[in-house]
Amino acid sequence: MENIVVSIFRVESEAFQAFSELKQFGQTKNTKLAQASIVKAEDGIIKVKDSFDLMNSLGNDYFDGGLIGSLVGILGGPLGVLFGFVAGGTIGASIGLDKELANSALITTVSEKLTNGEVAIIALVQENDESVLNAIFEKYKTIIARWDIATVSAEVESALQIQQDLAHQAEARLIADKKEARKEKFDKLKADIKEKFDKLKADVKEKF
Repeated sequence: MENIVVSIFRVESEAFQAFSELKQFGQTKNTKLAQASIVKAEDGIIKVKDSFDLMNSLGNDYFDGGLIGSLVGILGGPLGVLFGFVAGGTIGASIGLDKELANSALITTVSEKLTNGEVAIIALVQENDESVLNAIFEKYKTIIARWDIATVSAEVESALQIQQDLAHQAEARLIADKKEARKEKFDKLKADIKEKFDKLKADVKEKF
């Protein structure tokens, strides 16, 4: 099954150690790792710290090559910031949280759960046995969730459309604000000129 695997770490050094292990990962019949990124929440923004791409070793058409890049771009963009700001959630360590995360939308979930200072690994994989990658992550204090690649692709496409719509709305608002500002400026100028003409008329009447 093709999945996006997300592992959220409390300890940054452990996340980088796990990421280093992924870089050394040998492809197996049951588990193939295509791409991975390690991201960190800093000052309310999700930033990429490192990435690697093994697509060439799997063939150009093996996976959707742009999915991880698009996903990380959204998480670090306006939508990711918005979702994180609105939710303001924390991870917690409740039993069953992994399943709870997997039942939520990936972009919203990561934006909510990845709090300042925490680090996550996001990987694009094909796996018939989840225990292979779990064995790498479960050595550390982390939670793991998986999303089907088709579901994430649809979510990314929707998020990109939302970003585009928001950009258009913002542009339209700026144009409208500029028009309103110009109108106010010209109305004031018109009023000032009228006032000067009225004063001029009054002065002329006084003289004659």
